[in-house]
Amino acid sequence: MGESSRAFPLNYATVDSAREPARSTAPQPAIPGGGERFGKPGEMWDRGMKWKAACRASERRVASPYTYHNLVLLGATIDDAAMVQHREQIDKDIERTFPEHPAFNKGRETVLGLREGEPDQGHLLEPLRRLLSAYCVRNPVLGYCQSMNFVAATLLMMLSEQDAFWVFACVVEDYVPGYYEEGMAALQADVSALDQVVQSALPRTHAKLEELGLPLELVAVRWFLTLYCDVFATETVLRVLDRFFTHGSQVLFEVAIAYMIHVEEQLLACEDAEEAKDILAARSPALFNAHF
Repeated sequence: MGESSRAFPLNYATVDSAREPARSTAPQPAIPGGGERFGKPGEMWDRGMKWKAACRASERRVASPYTYHNLVLLGATIDDAAMVQHREQIDKDIERTFPEHPAFNKGRETVLGLREGEPDQGHLLEPLRRLLSAYCVRNPVLGYCQSMNFVAATLLMMLSEQDAFWVFACVVEDYVPGYYEEGMAALQADVSALDQVVQSALPRTHAKLEELGLPLELVAVRWFLTLYCDVFATETVLRVLDRFFTHGSQVLFEVAIAYMIHVEEQLLACEDAEEAKDILAARSPALFNAHF
């Protein structure tokens, strides 16, 4: 049996002892996945609704003093300095969100000012702008943080705009609380915990990264902040999110170790940090399918 098909080595007791501070991972009963993000509309809807049920997004919506419509209006009209700054950053980032996907790409502008492409090309750009701005109103202390756009965009491809918003709120507030706060203390704690787990589970790989002078955190921060939405191919991202919504944030560790096992031999053969960084950034041509 090859290195990439070894039994998954992650000991969750090790993760729990390494994570600081400990946080709820919002576990729920397992819900089977199905369908594809870019498959038939019914399949996409079914999968997204399972995520919504798993995180109890409807309860979050009912408990809110503001409707999503109210939050959208406020997000577009509040003109205090913080909100203006958030909107400016959101405007920059949505243009960089899945630019290869037609739902987030308006197409090339012709010399006459017309847009090339399908009539509905770029149709999720405005919903993404509204969702992220609305969340800044819901959670003004947190506001907007880069990488939120990839998570929100993925949800918009699976759910209605309103449902995507409330699921997004559950992700930020329940599943990975503290990840997007200023200083990112919770994220840094989890990245540090991952480093400890890798050192224990994959000592040769960990030693190789140290030898190359490549801290794991350089790539792990992106993995965790985007929930892998901007890392792996669609099929894998959907599997990751299926498990994330039903088992909680420890799945982020599970996926990290599984991927590092998958590319371990490539990493061990690297001659410089840039080569290893490209592999860990999932720029390797090898397809990684997470079988959980």
